[in-house]
Amino acid sequence: MLFAAPPEKDLEWSDNAMEGSFRFLNKVWKLVLSYADLFEEGSPSPDIPSGTALSPSAANVLRRTHQTIKKVTEEIGERFHLNTAISSIMELYNDTSTNAETLAAEGEEGAKVLRKALETLILLLHPFVPHVTEELWEKSGHKERISSIPWPLYDPTRLHAETFTMIVQINGKVRGKLEAERGIGEDDAMKLVLADQRCLEWLTGKEIKKTVFVKDKMVSLFVG
Repeated sequence: MLFAAPPEKDLEWSDNAMEGSFRFLNKVWKLVLSYADLFEEGSPSPDIPSGTALSPSAANVLRRTHQTIKKVTEEIGERFHLNTAISSIMELYNDTSTNAETLAAEGEEGAKVLRKALETLILLLHPFVPHVTEELWEKSGHKERISSIPWPLYDPTRLHAETFTMIVQINGKVRGKLEAERGIGEDDAMKLVLADQRCLEWLTGKEIKKTVFVKDKMVSLFVG
């Protein structure tokens, strides 16, 4: 009901809406418990300092986590727009579930980001479904009651993508400078190059014979 409309608006009862809310909570429940091994019993929430090297997937999920904390905090505390707050939580769930398997396989930093996102999901849902989140918090290995946990705070430095200026060299000469997300892989870097009109002027009708990719620095192409 809270998701369907702002509290000041009239709303007709809908069984379908209730079923949709139940399905969403069920998906959150399954996602958290699927990665319950990340929550070592009694261990504190992981610290991920600014400047920590993260994969693109981890950086995206962590950024979405902090963006969602900010959005939900403002929508509940300042505007009382509960429906848009819940919508933002659903978006965080979508990003987390899409990347969960990848993050879990990335090692320590990926696991930290995944745990941070999952804990944030539970904490942000708590004002809306406290009976569900209290039990889920306990089942995921936390000793303290969720009601004793402070509201999550967002890190302003995590709200936007960390970018760098990627140099594009063609046959040894600089032909482009593109803004790219830090940690970008070679395939995605090449997509940026091939989408840039200035670079295409030097590539059209030519064959790329060799590619040298230096992460977070440059792409050097040799064509003929």
